[in-house]
Amino acid sequence: MTVKIQRKIRWINDCNCKVDEFLLTKASLWKSKRPMTSIKHIYKYGNYAAVTIDGIKIHVHRLLMEYEVLNDIPSTFCIHHLDGNKMNDSIANLAIMVAGAHNSHHMKGHIVTDKQREMTVKADHQQKGMRIRRTVKVPLNELKEFLKDGKSINWISHYYECDWSTIKRRINENPELLEVEHE
Repeated sequence: MTVKIQRKIRWINDCNCKVDEFLLTKASLWKSKRPMTSIKHIYKYGNYAAVTIDGIKIHVHRLLMEYEVLNDIPSTFCIHHLDGNKMNDSIANLAIMVAGAHNSHHMKGHIVTDKQREMTVKADHQQKGMRIRRTVKVPLNELKEFLKDGKSINWISHYYECDWSTIKRRINENPELLEVEHE
């Protein structure tokens, strides 16, 4: 269904969250790149109230704070519910906090058991995403011998179980490896 003009938006609050619908309408129209349908739902997504704008789910508390500051809020910042009620999305109940401070606030006085710490470490190890570079020791005398024998950078990288760029970097850092010895 294509909407050509913007009609008044009627909100159906499926999750019974506390929100100023007039402010939510203004924030939704500000965030949207095109006119919206006249009937919109507020639903529970995770533990928070959310709406769909241009096919993207967004939590109501984040949308309202982004509209308040008239800018997108980076993911390094959290929107904190001052009264602790995740369904109270009134603007007076919301505050922007740095993620670390927000986590510290919620974990204050919480004692982490050894089992919880172990589970966190396990989850961190299983997490995909950014890889931490491991140090690979490549003895220069061996590297020089491999290059002298005509081994390829790819072959050498497989031998040391590292990325080929590591070998390439070692060669660039030590140009004497490529010098030919005259007898």
